[in-house]
Amino acid sequence: MQTVRPLLRLTVLIFALSMIGAPAVVQASSSEAVSAEASRLWSQARALINQGLQASALQPLKRARQLAPESVQLHCDYQDLMTAQGFIVDLVKDYEGRRDAAPSNPDLHYLFGRATGDPTVAEKSFQKALQLDAKNKWALQGLGGVAAVRGDLEAAQARYEEALAVDPSFVIARNKLAGLHYARGDNEAAKRAWRAAMEASPDDYHAYLNMGAVLSIEGDLEGSAELLRLAVQRAPGNPLAFVNLGYVLFKLRRFELASANFAAALAINPRDRTVAGSLRLAEDVQAGSVPFEAFAPYEKALSAGSRDPKKAAQHYREVLLLAPNFAVAHSQLGLALLALGEADEGIKSLGKAVDQSPDDAGLLFNLGTGLMATEDFARALKHLERAQEIDSGDLDILTQLALTQLALGRAQEACATLGQALEIQPRDPVLWVQLASARGARGDLEGAAEATRRALTIAPGFASARMQLLAILVEDKRFDEALAELALIEELAPGNEELARQRLAIESARDAHLSTAERSGNMRFARIFVTSQRNADTVAERLRAGESFEELARTYGEGDERSRSGDIGYLDPSSLREELGRAVRKLKVGRWTGPVGLGSSWVFLKRTD
Repeated sequence: MQTVRPLLRLTVLIFALSMIGAPAVVQASSSEAVSAEASRLWSQARALINQGLQASALQPLKRARQLAPESVQLHCDYQDLMTAQGFIVDLVKDYEGRRDAAPSNPDLHYLFGRATGDPTVAEKSFQKALQLDAKNKWALQGLGGVAAVRGDLEAAQARYEEALAVDPSFVIARNKLAGLHYARGDNEAAKRAWRAAMEASPDDYHAYLNMGAVLSIEGDLEGSAELLRLAVQRAPGNPLAFVNLGYVLFKLRRFELASANFAAALAINPRDRTVAGSLRLAEDVQAGSVPFEAFAPYEKALSAGSRDPKKAAQHYREVLLLAPNFAVAHSQLGLALLALGEADEGIKSLGKAVDQSPDDAGLLFNLGTGLMATEDFARALKHLERAQEIDSGDLDILTQLALTQLALGRAQEACATLGQALEIQPRDPVLWVQLASARGARGDLEGAAEATRRALTIAPGFASARMQLLAILVEDKRFDEALAELALIEELAPGNEELARQRLAIESARDAHLSTAERSGNMRFARIFVTSQRNADTVAERLRAGESFEELARTYGEGDERSRSGDIGYLDPSSLREELGRAVRKLKVGRWTGPVGLGSSWVFLKRTD
């Protein structure tokens, strides 16, 4: 009886697990020819994914899918990207609609099942596809995947072989079959399957990458390096091929070539801090400041990663016994200790890394992130600001800096920081939602709503963004708009009791608001309330210069209405204190008055309706 090993993601070497996550976009097979424009957009999306800019890849991939709707492989890549970005609800709804619009199309049943990610639902959908077309290769290999997930490797192998009987050049099935053999411990059968994949599709890099990984694990470093070089030739825009080759060359003590490959990977995706650490290690070993023997425990630590922080911490300590001045290892140890709940020791280790390399933006980022986790926001800000000075184009640094600024109540600065991030990646819906939060924190509810709508334009199924927009509209008393947004949410979750209660609450608030507004003599006002003569003089000067009353209310206002751009709703002037009522009774809509002194405070009022 063969020993069954756990299924591994064979697209990476064990010591490069951090690279898993970006879906691999590959060209369509000859049986799925696409137009030149679709191919161009597909390649553009692949390049963005390789750079770590997954959100920006969505639009070109959507457009490519529109131009080549028959390409199942293109749909699969789109699904992988949408899932990686967290838009699973929108994805399932999309493919459910496509399936229902063309129920006799077996490919759409396959794609719907695949989109759900649910093995039971997927199995039924794949079987329906086979009822419509008994030789549908996609459904056959899909059933193989379901069987593999359930641990029935014999059934999985049978399904993959059925798919290959339909299309011997179906390289996806060949790669999955090879991975299955490897998971069962039959390395020779796995290598035969990968060789068959290379023969069936010589330009596809996956088989070279996967088999190269296995040869490295087996100790055949020269053979691994040769296959990985071929993978690089076939996928020059994929950083993973360069990373894997770099590690093998490092093991062969060809440090200069290893460094060149790590540098090539970073040129494609500068955001990968693990690869940056590997480049530093290769350079330090070549320079003689870190012994080569430190690599073995470092490799084990990377392999353990976030899945087993206790083991990772143990191996990083082994590295530091051999190389006490290896700053990256100190930083990684600190992150592992934080994951284990050892906050004080974790921060100390992160601090040692920065002490050794004070101008390394990545190490400063890690320390800032660690301090954020311990709610030491002031110190976190200091290190993140320094990191941003060194690397102003790093999205991770910008995002974390903005979150720290928000935690410290510096909403205006957070808005500016997120604006910088959006200049780099304007189609990231998560960044737009974060900007909405920052604008809301400084009282700009209209701007917050606008930013959230931008997020929903990019990703209509971003449920949390729609809920955020709903809350903003209610706070801003835009009840009819809020109810319209709630209706869209209700479509995704019909019959939800909590949403029904929310609808009732919004309708009640709207009716009460309208009742107040319609009372005879009522006017709607915005207010700026301040408690210092200096601020009162500043506001008056800036209002006279033509600056926005609402913006100044958000900046200087000290009352609760600050978050509503100063709006205090409808009031009867006769109900106000005499000095205020007298000041506003003859105000026309759009005009303001103030400052009106109220003892130790000053008020500006603007009539808005």
